[in-house]
Amino acid sequence: VIGVMPKDFQYPRREVQLWTAMQFDKDDFADRGNCFLAVIARLNKEVSLVQARAELKSVAVNLERLYPKENAQSGVSALLLRDELSSRSRMLVQVLVAAALFVLSIAVTNLANLFLARTAARRNEIAVRLALGASRARLVRQLLTESLLLASAGGLLGTAMAIMAVPLLARIVPSNLPIASVPGVDWRLLVFAVSSTVLTAVAFGILPALRATSGGLNLRAATGTRKDTVRRALVVAQVAASIALVVSTGLLARALLQVGSANPGFATENRLIFRTSLPMPKYLATAPRERFYATVLEELRALPGVTAAAAVSFRPMGDFRGGIWSILVGDVKTDTGAVARFVTPGYFTAMNIPILRGRDVNDSDGPRSLRVAVVSESFVQRLWPGESGIGKSFGVPYGGMQLTIIGVAADIRFRGMEQKSEPQMYFAHAQCPDAAFVWFAPKDFVVASTGDAMTLMPAVRRAVAKADPLQPISDAQTISELIEGETASRRTQLWVIGAFAIAAFLLAACGIHALLSFAVSQRVPEIGLRRALGAQTSDIAKLVLGEGAALCFVGSIIGVAIAYALGKNMEAFLAGVAPTDGTTLLSAICLAFAMTGIGTLIPTARALLVDPAQALRAE
Repeated sequence: VIGVMPKDFQYPRREVQLWTAMQFDKDDFADRGNCFLAVIARLNKEVSLVQARAELKSVAVNLERLYPKENAQSGVSALLLRDELSSRSRMLVQVLVAAALFVLSIAVTNLANLFLARTAARRNEIAVRLALGASRARLVRQLLTESLLLASAGGLLGTAMAIMAVPLLARIVPSNLPIASVPGVDWRLLVFAVSSTVLTAVAFGILPALRATSGGLNLRAATGTRKDTVRRALVVAQVAASIALVVSTGLLARALLQVGSANPGFATENRLIFRTSLPMPKYLATAPRERFYATVLEELRALPGVTAAAAVSFRPMGDFRGGIWSILVGDVKTDTGAVARFVTPGYFTAMNIPILRGRDVNDSDGPRSLRVAVVSESFVQRLWPGESGIGKSFGVPYGGMQLTIIGVAADIRFRGMEQKSEPQMYFAHAQCPDAAFVWFAPKDFVVASTGDAMTLMPAVRRAVAKADPLQPISDAQTISELIEGETASRRTQLWVIGAFAIAAFLLAACGIHALLSFAVSQRVPEIGLRRALGAQTSDIAKLVLGEGAALCFVGSIIGVAIAYALGKNMEAFLAGVAPTDGTTLLSAICLAFAMTGIGTLIPTARALLVDPAQALRAE
């Protein structure tokens, strides 16, 4: 140990805890087509990113002039480290922020509606205060103070709930970002919460206060019951925002189902994967590695319940999803790149990857036999469309290997459940030259069993210890857990946005209920008169329900338009689901009308129970 980094230093990923010096040999410098490194640099204070890009471009032009063959299709790009954040991660943050803003807007419009109803009920009181000499500014300050007290209480409670919910964010933050898995709570968050509380209280409390004090000394006007367009507009906004959130949740749910039902190309049940990275230079030669693999695999295959076992360079959908090599046919470099992996015999059986044509690598594929490869179906169709591929030869520029295809396997999703992977090629590890492709030496073991694979771990440790007592085991998990990890972030996003949608619907239902309840209370004399003049129960019900349905209809149209815009912006998350998915849109609209129906139940019942005689006497 020559240095200790600060606790919050997390680069290039947050799980990295050790940094060692990278060492090169002369072959690394001789192979100018091996572009697997990324460079991070610190800009001089006097140098802009544009200037750095210009200088790097001149370097790239010079390299292309010196090495035209290797650099014909290579260039240099420079960007800020913060821009390394993937577009999907940015979109995740934007979607969550948008959902939170929708819920906030619904909550504050509900608050504004309640303040409007409250001040409308206090118009007589306020008119009397004005008549007795109270200034309008003083009354506005009083009403604003009341709204600030209510908003502050809610803001404090909400902040406390948010702090308690912070660990949930650990499931949302993408694991490949160089940031803490659980975001910290600091003064900036508290300042934002306080500012938001004050801003919303003032912004949505000022209108009711101004309207309540605008009647002057006209006591007769204070008892008016004219239609409140502002309050209805606020309810329409609530319905629109809730529709947008429900549609977004539905689209994400459909996308999750689509991703979950995708076939990864290999078996997921009763498969155990564990890692044992062999140390160098102890295992620099191929023969010692082969002896280690043979001992471990022999022990594993002899275990009760184990049906197959093998080793591969890197597990699918693991921490290394690269390793794309160029392909040579003859002496010509093709445009096809393929994922390269070294495997031991039995890998395709252990993973249940179908061999479509030919055979798997076996023990006869040794260092002195013909160099062979099993490739994926897409590999053959790219290079020899319409042909079987068996017996075809190709080369890779790294190490100058020439290989003959002995088998064609089905394609798998190597990069992830939502990404289309490049063609794959699998090489027999026993044919790997000494001290070559060390990074690609098999390190991930796959064990297929008839029962719960994790119960094999004690026996796995004994098998590895028998081959090398000093060799550790890490990253043990089932393939089912591997697949679940691929969709864990998406599931959590769905839960969070779904919770936002439920909150939005409940708030919107409360808003409709409050509006119609207030409207019914203001129209009691009118309803009593209608009943006295012969209006039927159905007529009164239509009067109240019709107003709620009209608000819901207008809000639904606006909400669907907003949802479509949101869907277009988050298509990267939808896994092929169209933003105009009819089932999702129709379901959201039906839910909105159901919500409206629930919200109007009590106001409708109150309207139906109005006694005409009492209502007319009160008038």
